[in-house]
Amino acid sequence: MSKFLCHCGYIIRDQTDYLPYKAYFFLDADTNQSFERFYTYLHDLQIALDQGKHQEFFKVVHGEENRIEPFSLEDSVATMFGGLFATRSHTLYECENCGRIWLQSHRDMNHYIPYLPEGSMRGVLKADDDKKKAYIEAVYEELTEKEGE
Repeated sequence: MSKFLCHCGYIIRDQTDYLPYKAYFFLDADTNQSFERFYTYLHDLQIALDQGKHQEFFKVVHGEENRIEPFSLEDSVATMFGGLFATRSHTLYECENCGRIWLQSHRDMNHYIPYLPEGSMRGVLKADDDKKKAYIEAVYEELTEKEGE
């Protein structure tokens, strides 16, 4: 995905990393299967390391074309985790103008379904930091005050 037009007319761009309006998610139904595969991989990798057969293990699991020389435990785990992430995750975008959330409807398709927030909360996909926390607290305080009136 490089860019698309939100219903409000704002262009949502995905042309770099670390976007504050982009996130990934796993379906609950896929989570157990994904993590089971990852745990099995780590278990089998540990056995291969104990037996000194880590290069053979990596070739079998990732294919000859993805062979890492010299073997790196960090690269091996990152490759497996990245593969799970790439094959199981879905993408979310938040329009920075109207706050509409665009949800990828199927991980293998470049189709997104929009959801428009009912309140004034924006920036929900930004990294969790103190600034975001203070913003959320202020929005909730404002909502609580309005409900009390």
